[in-house]
Amino acid sequence: MKTVIYLIYGLLILCIVYRFFVLLTKMKQPIIYPVREEEQSSLRVYPQNIIQSPRPNQQKAGIVLYLLMILYLVAVIILEYYFKSISWPLLFLAFVPYFQLQQVFNMFAVVEGGILCGGRFIHWQSIKGYEWTEINQNHRFYGYGEEVNHGYELRFKLKPLYFPAYVVVTDKKVKQRLTELLDQQMETNN
Repeated sequence: MKTVIYLIYGLLILCIVYRFFVLLTKMKQPIIYPVREEEQSSLRVYPQNIIQSPRPNQQKAGIVLYLLMILYLVAVIILEYYFKSISWPLLFLAFVPYFQLQQVFNMFAVVEGGILCGGRFIHWQSIKGYEWTEINQNHRFYGYGEEVNHGYELRFKLKPLYFPAYVVVTDKKVKQRLTELLDQQMETNN
């Protein structure tokens, strides 16, 4: 039984490492959108912060925290193996911080093959569609700033088992350009 638990835990860690390398690889690819500074300044993963460039040198904090998370997970399994003091259900609680780790990356970009949003890469095949929502007084992002109050939320409809992805757009021209680009990519890739 313990061998099966270690195997599952190890496979989960390998999956996290694989996703990390995919993310790093996609961060180094040419960016399709946003290309210009004014486009980038109109996009926000968090309503109060303008996105940063999805380049490894601009996302150092996120990369370091991701690596520390991987080391933490490996340390938990090694400590459990040698000390046998952690019950196996508690082993899987070590993965809970991983689900929030995506929030430390402040980036959004359309690259070849998909979208970089937060701390993950989403393939075009995983996106079923998207939806624009105007930010008004009843919206959860209302009140973060005048630009955000008159902006739009772009929410991606993803396949099951994927966490939601969204980006806030504060300019109508950027919204229009992003809509055209997404329609084109969804048509060619789905």
